[in-house]
Amino acid sequence: MFSASLAGDVIIHSPNSGDPLFVVWTAPSNGIVDFTSDVWYTHSIVSRSNDASISLSGSFLGSATISNASYGDRTNPWHISGDDLAVVAGDTLSFTFTKSAGQSFGSLDGINVDISFTSAVPEPETYAMLLVGLGLLGLAIRSRNQTI
Repeated sequence: MFSASLAGDVIIHSPNSGDPLFVVWTAPSNGIVDFTSDVWYTHSIVSRSNDASISLSGSFLGSATISNASYGDRTNPWHISGDDLAVVAGDTLSFTFTKSAGQSFGSLDGINVDISFTSAVPEPETYAMLLVGLGLLGLAIRSRNQTI
């Protein structure tokens, strides 16, 4: 029996080997990311646990042990979010799941993540300065060619 899930929820099972399972989002370009996430226990007929953590390009954002006793269903999730986080192209928002110490097997968890990404757009002043610089460079090259 699984706890109820909603559209957009993903159910994961941490590997029995103890290796981590990763759910990863990668920034497509420079910008700002906001995220909100819920993680909950979905393995209702057994008593197991997973250790979950979240990081942004290696910077730790939070962790929790997900079990029937804590965050036991979709209505009582571990909730974590971040706002106005600056990212560069290729940065990763990683959710990591491993079976908890002392557990023989991994466990089922539900996860729901909502990510809002705003791409960084250069300021108009940046374009203006770039154009002025290129224009001056062009004039310098032309002037040099005429004196030779």
